[in-house]
Amino acid sequence: MKGKSFKPLFESQPCTRCGGGGNYSYCTRYGTTCFQCGGCGWQLTTRGKSAQAFYDSLLSKPASQFVVGESYRLDGRTYRVSECGPDPYNKGLWSLVGDGMAYHPAEHAMVRMAPHKDFVDAARAQALEYQSTLTKQGKPRVSRRAA
Repeated sequence: MKGKSFKPLFESQPCTRCGGGGNYSYCTRYGTTCFQCGGCGWQLTTRGKSAQAFYDSLLSKPASQFVVGESYRLDGRTYRVSECGPDPYNKGLWSLVGDGMAYHPAEHAMVRMAPHKDFVDAARAQALEYQSTLTKQGKPRVSRRAA
């Protein structure tokens, strides 16, 4: 996310801490990176955060609904499910095994899918449409009926 070349998908504004520069005061561990925006120089507005949350919900589903052959994202990596089912050792957990890695979330925990590009494009369009229906405070607009 570091760097200004990354353009946000949803409504954003220049960072209120660094003014859009991506740099703030110096610290020995991170240099001058602004902690509020992570150095990118922008942050989502309230409307943008609501649209981002909606988009994330479109690309997530409960762990128990994954089937063999689907893919999920975890810590920036994509894993293809080769085995899935209830965890035999921990009641209430679900086992997703793929690409040499076993992940054991709660059975109903939302896990980020790694769908095909067509699905992602449709989800983006739906989230942008949702964003256009929100007020500045990130709440759905209330339609006023004519009396």
